[in-house]
Amino acid sequence: TVGVMVIPQSMSYGAIAGLPYINGMYSACVPTLIYALFGQSRQLAVGPVAMVSLLVEAGLNGQLGPECTVEDKPQYETCPEEYVGLACLTAAMVGVMQILASVLKLGFLVTFLGHPVISGFTSGAAI
Repeated sequence: TVGVMVIPQSMSYGAIAGLPYINGMYSACVPTLIYALFGQSRQLAVGPVAMVSLLVEAGLNGQLGPECTVEDKPQYETCPEEYVGLACLTAAMVGVMQILASVLKLGFLVTFLGHPVISGFTSGAAI
């Protein structure tokens, strides 16, 4: 049942981020396989989520050069290869930051984030 849901869900999350459908499917399969090898928790769900897809699209929108900027057309439609490359670079940078945070044992910083902060972040992303 999970496999039946993950394919259309990951494709739509890729489309929300402005990426081709295949990249959305990779974002569901690759993290799951890597977590199966290196993960520690059986209950943790890994893969794409709507909030991250929205943040990727909002963060990368307008980051490509003027040659990819056309009025009334998003950059991921104008220069799709460059946009996918920028999204992959963003994912790699986030992965490196997560590895560094793990090596430096920075997990204790999560205790400083209260429930209202997390709730506000989730509500703000929904708007």
